[in-house]
Amino acid sequence: MKIKYSFNLSVCLILALSSMLVNAGKPSMPAAAAAGITSAPASYIVNLFFSPDWFAESDVGGTIFGASVASAGDVNGDGFADVIVGAPYYSNGQDREGRAYVYYGSALGLKPVPAWTFESNLAECELGWSVASAGDINGDGYGDVLVASEYCGVQDREGRVYLFLGSASGLSVTHAWMIAGGGSDESLGWSIASAGDVNGDGYGDVIVGAPWASYPEGHEGRAYVFYGSASGLSTTADWTAESNIHWSGFGVSVASAGDVNGDGFSDVIVGHEISNPEAGEGRAYVYLGSAGGLVTLPAWNYENDHAGSTLGESVACAGDVNGDGYSDVLVGGFRYSSPEEREGVAYLFLGSSSGLSFTPTWTSESNQNYAEYGQSVASAGDVNQDGYDDVLVGAPWYSNGEDYEGRAFLYYGSPGGLLSSPVHTTESNQERANLGYSVASAGDVNGDGMDDIIVGAQNYDGGQDNEGRVTVYHGRANVERLIFVPFVLREQ
Repeated sequence: MKIKYSFNLSVCLILALSSMLVNAGKPSMPAAAAAGITSAPASYIVNLFFSPDWFAESDVGGTIFGASVASAGDVNGDGFADVIVGAPYYSNGQDREGRAYVYYGSALGLKPVPAWTFESNLAECELGWSVASAGDINGDGYGDVLVASEYCGVQDREGRVYLFLGSASGLSVTHAWMIAGGGSDESLGWSIASAGDVNGDGYGDVIVGAPWASYPEGHEGRAYVFYGSASGLSTTADWTAESNIHWSGFGVSVASAGDVNGDGFSDVIVGHEISNPEAGEGRAYVYLGSAGGLVTLPAWNYENDHAGSTLGESVACAGDVNGDGYSDVLVGGFRYSSPEEREGVAYLFLGSSSGLSFTPTWTSESNQNYAEYGQSVASAGDVNQDGYDDVLVGAPWYSNGEDYEGRAFLYYGSPGGLLSSPVHTTESNQERANLGYSVASAGDVNGDGMDDIIVGAQNYDGGQDNEGRVTVYHGRANVERLIFVPFVLREQ
């Protein structure tokens, strides 16, 4: 099955656009965290994952609803964050045309029925493998969204990416912008994300990956950035980068990196399926923003020199996990084996005035064969309102009672960086549901001032086989919840 990722960037975009948010008014941490303890004592655990505050299913068999999830920003300007969900196998007149759904936030949380849907109306396009917030690309104060169908096009698998604009009445029914790949098998839109504001002009920019593009090396891959403006996105790419290496899959994942060096410009991170020299080890790159836009050459790259890791298949901004005012980044390698076969790995790199650290300051593995931990990574925002950003990691093939039920892991930030152990985990409790295939911050969907999270289980069977399910958990302040309602949980 084709592996896709989705990352929410709202926290990272805020960091990239305003360094004033970093330390002002930061609330105090619990004593253990303030002392630099890097594992979570029992008294520090907040029961975020006791039960979901909201869930949705497609109610149509085989749609794999939740294959991608993301915050949509605030598309209707009501002060509540909204979310977007992809169901690439959805069929409604055309087989596997795909569908994307947007659910609006409210004071009670997400509404039960989607306010907006979009289908490709083209057979086998599989729209919805990638969905993302675009930020605010035209500066009108409303969040905009991106949806991709990388199998569509006049040429086979060239790919398409659509932009829908927000407004006081919600998302536009028709797309305001669309681009198609420049050649067959390019798979434009395999990965999509907001790039933040890379040139400091006040408009959100977007980044798009096409990992099988050939320019001219066969399937070398390419990443594109399109700048926003008062009139919307540019129709031709303002920045491109490629690998110049045959069959190397540059652009397999893309994301905003936030502002890793504190210069006021957003930066981006790109994953690459390179072998150098270890077969399939993978690599990630960061390109810095500037007044002139993204720089041509990467300022940072990392590979782990471990064959078969597929490092960089998932990349994300981590927010600011240690509260130093610089954005940090996450890089996953879901096929990493050491010693468990394909247990997976995730790395955290800290930002600073000189840019990202060249060695990871935090590393985590699943310690279970074939769990594929790190297949999805994301910032969780600040779910416990302690002033430090938290992160999510998905392991969709994790087994704990049910084979390949999947698990999502939440790690808290602290003055010393990420805690070494997850403070919460959640599972599907259903065989082969693959919970954690997608994870993201949902933003603040209920307006309580705390970030919420969203987790996808694309093969979950509700009333229909493989219809898929997404769950949202609201953030909680640093107090224990008193009521335990079992659902899809085993707490770490």
